[in-house]
Amino acid sequence: MKLTSIASVFALPLLAFAATNDTETSAKASNATSNENNSKSISTLTDFDSLITNWDACWQPCFREFLLGSFGSKELYPKCPFTGQKGEKVDWRCLCFDGADTDVKGSPANTTGEAILKKLETCLVDAIQKPICKGTSLENPGSPLEDFEGYCVQRFGANGTLQDREELERLAKANGASPNGGNLGLVGLSVIGIIGFLSVLA
Repeated sequence: MKLTSIASVFALPLLAFAATNDTETSAKASNATSNENNSKSISTLTDFDSLITNWDACWQPCFREFLLGSFGSKELYPKCPFTGQKGEKVDWRCLCFDGADTDVKGSPANTTGEAILKKLETCLVDAIQKPICKGTSLENPGSPLEDFEGYCVQRFGANGTLQDREELERLAKANGASPNGGNLGLVGLSVIGIIGFLSVLA
């Protein structure tokens, strides 16, 4: 399952759950397709919190737990040092492109990934019953994952081999110049499956 699929995979279960519960929640679900998710395009990331704040407050706890468990897992990201602590200098290139191969059913990476996804699904279903989620669109709660995917492509290229665009821009500003974005080539924000274990989970 690709990262961009994760962004919407929980929408229908959430809508179905809401439709079988109280009238207020059901009405909220019926309006979900016309409500925009509160996610926004990601242009800069620093520490882990700078990624999590792209989610609506309703969904932040669930995706914080999901991504902490994912990025911090040695089975899923064996090459990427990550704690999730505030102010940590995160190796975003590693988290964008160096996830473990999970195509083998029953492998440690595959099993870990499936368990983390199951926890996320449970968390999201529980979250919509909480007061903080009142009025929140149930459509595509994971859409910031798509934004994160786009951020990875823009900053490092589709395969992660470009020079760090943010660092180039920082150096250019320090020298009073503008970075040459044309040389970096913004490859389209297509489905690239940048987080390893999400790319093939069934």
